[in-house]
Amino acid sequence: MFKNLRQANVDRAAAIQIATVTQAQADAEVAHLHGIGMAKFQRAIIDGLQHSVESINASDLGLDGHSAIVNILTMQQIAQQHQTGSSEVLVALILG
Repeated sequence: MFKNLRQANVDRAAAIQIATVTQAQADAEVAHLHGIGMAKFQRAIIDGLQHSVESINASDLGLDGHSAIVNILTMQQIAQQHQTGSSEVLVALILG
């Protein structure tokens, strides 16, 4: 009887170890995929900003790259404040 009980405890410990390792592997995979998703999200933001700067540079506004970025970021800040319902009002157009 004690032999069967001992074997049952060994088997239970092995099952707990397998479950712990499997959960750790799953957690690591979740973190890895989250990192990949964040990297893709950030790359999309950068690509969008680059496209916006190229569009502004191609226009006849006479803005250089720095001024284009400042204007884009200012517009994004205003849009974000509008979306979040901020009571602060910021309106600026910075030229050259």
